[in-house]
Amino acid sequence: MDWIDKGYSYAILITDLTNSYEGHQTVPLLASDIARRVRRGKHEDLVRVLNRIRNWTKFGLLKPVGEIHPGGGRACQYSEGALLDAMIIQELVNAGLSAVSEVGQVLELIKSKVPRLFTSSFAKRESDQTLLILGKVYSGSNVTNVWLRSPAGFAELHAKRLCSLYYVIDLEKIRERLNAEPEGEGE
Repeated sequence: MDWIDKGYSYAILITDLTNSYEGHQTVPLLASDIARRVRRGKHEDLVRVLNRIRNWTKFGLLKPVGEIHPGGGRACQYSEGALLDAMIIQELVNAGLSAVSEVGQVLELIKSKVPRLFTSSFAKRESDQTLLILGKVYSGSNVTNVWLRSPAGFAELHAKRLCSLYYVIDLEKIRERLNAEPEGEGE
C-alpha cells in the first residue's frame, strides 16, 4: 500500500480496484471528487451534490472501493468507474427516472447490453455512436431496450417505432466531463 497526500488527511492507495474501468488502474476518488464532476453546474451547492452521492452509495447505485463506512476518520473511496456510473446516474435522474426504484435496474441493463461503455477506452472517442438510447415499450413500463447509436442511427431507430418512449443521453457530454478538470468548490 502507498500513502497519497490528500491535503489535511491521507488516503490509502489500493492497487486492486474492483470497480474501475476494465484494465485501467486509477487513484481512488473521494465522494467530494465525484460531486465536483457530476454537479449540474457551478450554481449547484456542492454539499447537496455530496449528499446525493452518499445516498446513491447507501442505496447501492455507486459501489465504493473497500468499505462503505471505513471508520477511523477515513473517507469512503471510489474508483474512476464509479465516477462514470455517477455521471450516467445523474443523466438518468435528469431525464426523469427515479434514483431509488428505476436507475439501479437501468444501470445494470446498460452494463449488460453495452459493456464496452464501461471500459477504459470510453474516455477516447472511437466511433460516431455518441448517443446512449434507452427505450420503453410504453410509458408505464420498465426500460427494456438499450442502444448505442449515432444521431442519424437514432432517427432510423425511431422510424422503426420499436418503443413509445426514448431516453437519449449524449455520451459526448459525459466524455467531456470525464476528461475535464473538476470544478473547484468556489467556482
